[in-house]
Amino acid sequence: MIFPQRQPDSNAGRRGQNEEPNDHNQQMRKEGNCKQQLLCIWRNMAHLSLQNRRVEVAEHCLSYMGHIRGVHAVREDACNPPLYSPLPSLTSSTCSTDVSLAMVAIQLGLLQEAAALYIRAKRFDLLNRMYQAAGKWEKALQVAEKYDRLHLRTTHFQYARRLERTGEWDKAIFHYEKAGAQAREVPRMLHKAGKIEDLEKYLSRQKSTAADRESGDEKMLWRWWGRYCESKRDVKAAKEAYRKAADLVALVRLACVAQDVGAAEALLDDKDAEALHQGEISWRQASNHAMKAAASYYLARHYEGALYDVLPALTHYARAGCFKHCLRLSKAHELDNDVMRYALQSGQADLMQDCAQYFLKLDQSERAQELIGKARKIRES
Repeated sequence: MIFPQRQPDSNAGRRGQNEEPNDHNQQMRKEGNCKQQLLCIWRNMAHLSLQNRRVEVAEHCLSYMGHIRGVHAVREDACNPPLYSPLPSLTSSTCSTDVSLAMVAIQLGLLQEAAALYIRAKRFDLLNRMYQAAGKWEKALQVAEKYDRLHLRTTHFQYARRLERTGEWDKAIFHYEKAGAQAREVPRMLHKAGKIEDLEKYLSRQKSTAADRESGDEKMLWRWWGRYCESKRDVKAAKEAYRKAADLVALVRLACVAQDVGAAEALLDDKDAEALHQGEISWRQASNHAMKAAASYYLARHYEGALYDVLPALTHYARAGCFKHCLRLSKAHELDNDVMRYALQSGQADLMQDCAQYFLKLDQSERAQELIGKARKIRES
């Protein structure tokens, strides 16, 4: 008997090819489910260790969960000392344990439990930082206002930065003022946002009482505005801003750029204080010794470098207390009387000794002996 020949199944190879990927996918799903189950187990164990106050076990669970950064954060917070001493009833080990457990709770997303632990440890600085990281700025400000006043201004500053990123300009200005950083940050923020008109309005809203005029923050604001106006070639507005900022050096610089040396001299003249303040700012408010010395130095450099006028340069170098420059110019132009005068006026033994050597080379022994004697007395005293 002849049996019919069996035809080969053409789909058998295809079924084998399809079964292999399916088996592989099923194996991957099983492995994924096992990993998820293991993560749930370790997470539950971390919760239990948190309830039982077992920091070491919690770190072990976080490491098996693959939360390496969380483990590092727990250990780092445990090493940070408190900024202020806790209550006498709490030992340092208890506080350290509470801080570590609070960080474990943060890694597990349990912010309420973490807040309770920070309060128990009296670590309000870390509680403030946690609320900031969680975006709960109102709570962070409340904690800083009541318990963490050391970081109150820092909290206002960080909140202002966050408001600046979201475009809430008015609130950002308010918190920059609370942080005491409005002089730098408000002009930077509004200029970066292209809100020059708002910046001008903000400057015009500043109070004009005597106390406010003496504050360094308002002067810094007006100095910034003066530089901005100067960059826009609005010299008149720049001068007005510099007057309100009591920036004597900038006013002298503008006068020198305009080749108005008389105006620069008037600014440095005590009798002509009206040239500076014009009834708005008094001379005592406008110039202290350091600013006046800096302005005199700038004018002296202008006389020497741009106008080649030695005598006024010597006068203003002396006003600025730069006696080395006075002696350098006097020696270069062979003004021996000025060399003697400024050497004695300096009151510095080294300069007197150097000038004595200068006079010895010129065979002026009397002046050299006088300077050497003065220098010896200064060194002995």
